[in-house]
Amino acid sequence: MKRTYYLLLLLCLPLLTAAAKPPGYLALQPGDWFEMQVTFGPKDGPYPVLPSPYLPEGFGPAKGTTSFLCSRRYTVKYLLLQQLANGNQQYRISLERAANFAQPALSQNGNRYLPTGWMGYDSYYPSYIQGLTQKPPKDVFTLEITSQGKTVSLLEDSLLQPVTITMTSYGPATNAASSMLITTPAISIVDLQENIQHVMALRTREKLPPLLTPVSMGGYSQLLVGASYLPGGNTLVKGSTGTGAKEITLQLSDSTYTIPVKANGEFICPLLLKGPQEGMLLLDNRNVPVFLTPGDTLAITFDKTGAMTLDGNAASNSRLSEAVNGLYYYRDRVKAIQLMANIQECMDIQQIATDKFNALLRQHQGDASPVCLDYYQTAWKYYIAGEQLLFLNVRGYQADRALASFQQIPVSVTTTIDTLPVALCPYPQNNFYKIYIEQLLQYQTAHISYASGGKAMFNNFYDDFFSAVSILKGYPLYYRLASSINKELMQKSWTENQRLKPYYQDFIQNCDDSKLTTPVVKNWQLMDQWAPGNKLPFSKLSQPDGQAITLPISQDKITCLLFDDGSPIQDTAFLSFLKRHPEVHFIYLWMQEPHTTAPQRRDSLFRTLAHVTSIEIANKGDQNYAAYGLAKIGNNNFVVLDKWGRIANDHIHSTYNSWPELEEAFKAAEKIPRFSAAQKASFLNIAGWSLGSILLTALAGIWIYRVRVRRLQQGATLKATIRDLEIKAIRSQMNPHFIFNALNSIQSLINTGQFKAANSYLVKFSQLLRSVLHNAEKNTLPLSDELATIQLYCELEQLRFNFNFEMTVDPDIEPDLLSIPGMIIQPLVENAIVHGIAAKGAAGILQIKTTRQDNVLRISIYDNGTGFTAAPTDPAQHNGIGLKLVRERLQLFTTHAGNLQFSNGTGTTALLTIPIEPA
Repeated sequence: MKRTYYLLLLLCLPLLTAAAKPPGYLALQPGDWFEMQVTFGPKDGPYPVLPSPYLPEGFGPAKGTTSFLCSRRYTVKYLLLQQLANGNQQYRISLERAANFAQPALSQNGNRYLPTGWMGYDSYYPSYIQGLTQKPPKDVFTLEITSQGKTVSLLEDSLLQPVTITMTSYGPATNAASSMLITTPAISIVDLQENIQHVMALRTREKLPPLLTPVSMGGYSQLLVGASYLPGGNTLVKGSTGTGAKEITLQLSDSTYTIPVKANGEFICPLLLKGPQEGMLLLDNRNVPVFLTPGDTLAITFDKTGAMTLDGNAASNSRLSEAVNGLYYYRDRVKAIQLMANIQECMDIQQIATDKFNALLRQHQGDASPVCLDYYQTAWKYYIAGEQLLFLNVRGYQADRALASFQQIPVSVTTTIDTLPVALCPYPQNNFYKIYIEQLLQYQTAHISYASGGKAMFNNFYDDFFSAVSILKGYPLYYRLASSINKELMQKSWTENQRLKPYYQDFIQNCDDSKLTTPVVKNWQLMDQWAPGNKLPFSKLSQPDGQAITLPISQDKITCLLFDDGSPIQDTAFLSFLKRHPEVHFIYLWMQEPHTTAPQRRDSLFRTLAHVTSIEIANKGDQNYAAYGLAKIGNNNFVVLDKWGRIANDHIHSTYNSWPELEEAFKAAEKIPRFSAAQKASFLNIAGWSLGSILLTALAGIWIYRVRVRRLQQGATLKATIRDLEIKAIRSQMNPHFIFNALNSIQSLINTGQFKAANSYLVKFSQLLRSVLHNAEKNTLPLSDELATIQLYCELEQLRFNFNFEMTVDPDIEPDLLSIPGMIIQPLVENAIVHGIAAKGAAGILQIKTTRQDNVLRISIYDNGTGFTAAPTDPAQHNGIGLKLVRERLQLFTTHAGNLQFSNGTGTTALLTIPIEPA
């Protein structure tokens, strides 16, 4: 019992110790973390704005106001390392990201704010280094705070080296720019101390930083943008559909969310945003433009007629978003560009659209937030510049058909291209910026190619890669690399993509932005499943009705799978190709094009061929690559399997209805053996080691078995020896105990002058002692010898106490043939005499009966004494040395059938049960 108590106390000690610790300032557990986006400078929230140099006169805050683009912004991560015994908490603080910022200054006329310098450092997108083996370390600090939130210590874990950043100065009149490089610490310990003080001051009643509301304090603001304990997000979209829709889709610049709708039509969607984003809410056939900033709440309600109501602090911004979207898509861009005579006509049309856009901004200036106005003003500038680049791209970079490429491009166009911020756009992850980056990279690549006497070729990954590394930096570079790697992975075969591996590894090592790296890693893993020798990544495919179908892969002939997503293919030409290869089992997997108004079968010419299996599969849209390995921008995709269903060649694409690569793949697959040389060598190696291991294991098993048997035999012998010794040791305790009692009786007779009785007692005692000594070395005795000894003992005790005793043995018992432990009855008889009938004299009765029941001998010792006051089966009443030795001898000599019981009635009966076997 004590052991159990101490064990429980030991197990609970850490919990008791932990419970004894004072609570920490923030209610976190070791390992919990949260990220804060910190902005120094503004007073009106984490996304204040300074009028862009592109805003027309009349826009933006007047002189003396304090709204300007954030002067400094970064993201820091707090990780709780441990809770100390005194209530203090230790945190590791790391600089996760330092973002771009602008320096505001007065323009020449002194009445407006204009940015005179863009500066930037972003640890997500450092300078790109090829062959990088590990990510560069981040700035890390160790913080200790008290249970009241006071800083005890703030130490640097690594020396903070100044980083190189770019500063670009703009001329207010011409928008011309000049750049220079400067070095500055990414974060100072003074700034970090201020950040820590504000984080501690923002503790809520739950003792955690706030989730939904951005907080601004004087010249400082911050926003929670991530946490291990985050239950939702920092932005909320909710509302009611008023229809029977079961779900709503919300498309933002960098993510798509599927929002379930409750039975009553209500929906709610918490979002975790790190910057302003525009998007589209899709409900049935209706698209609702939205604009969201971290900390916003947008409520969208549809009534039964379909009328929409917007509410919340994001309502005005979303109304502006809807109005601007009508201008963004005012025409088919490519078709309209093809009809233009020259770039000047393009610019004239753009100026008309820009005037409409500026009028729209003026209309919403009093309602929309400064952040939203700046966002769309910036987006419009990139949109206009991107369309000019698109015009040049479509027209072969000719400003006019009468001119050569790159001749007489208007200065306003080239100035915009040269001065529009690329690496330092304040909204880098939004679609307008990504589209512009695509066009800019193609423009710069073509310009370099033409300047060196070549042509504007931009056809493969390597052209794309080296152009991007040479021209771009920061987010545009990493975005473009991610896009190029993904495109290559999805369009090329496994063998071709092995050349891409060093570039893939460099990208993962350099980039710290999971939104860019996660899709690349996922697509690489999908591509890696198509390695030659692997089984198909799937054994079943989905059909349009939702049913799964198992692919009928041949096991005795080559199998060719064709995934047809609707790319051009001449059925008659392909039919002729199929007929030339009856030795190949073709599986034609076709899907309807999305939004097809009149679906029809695509296999009318093929399905009658005996060696062709035709299956219609579900069109999963953007998920076709993950589901089938079929890129949405690829051609018909052929996969060749060898005779054993293993991939021989993957991602073979048809070109002009000619299939030379497929012909070669068939020939190569035919030559593939069941086992390659490497597999055979591996098999023989494994077989040799396996046989050797089996032999060694068998020998070791035999040796262990023999050792085990020998040890068991030795153990059995040892146990028998120990058992004999224990029995003899108990007998050695039993005999002196009996002799002591006998001599004590003789002394009593002599002391009372009963010399004749004493003499008679000595004669009988000598006989008894001779019998005991004769049997001292024997573990068991015949029942007849044991009863004779008890007879002598009772006669001796009768001389002293003058009681009556009777011994009876059932006729069916043969005492000479039964064996029992020696001297096992005597202690029970002694107890009956001494404690039961000694005081009664001639009235005392002692009865000893021996009976047999099957293989059990039952010996009862009855005395007519006063009995026991306590329960007769209570072991505490029978704890004398004699009874203790009787029980121990029963345990050593017998199995569980041996027992000793006491019963209480007119006297006391001791019942001894002993399993017996013939002597």
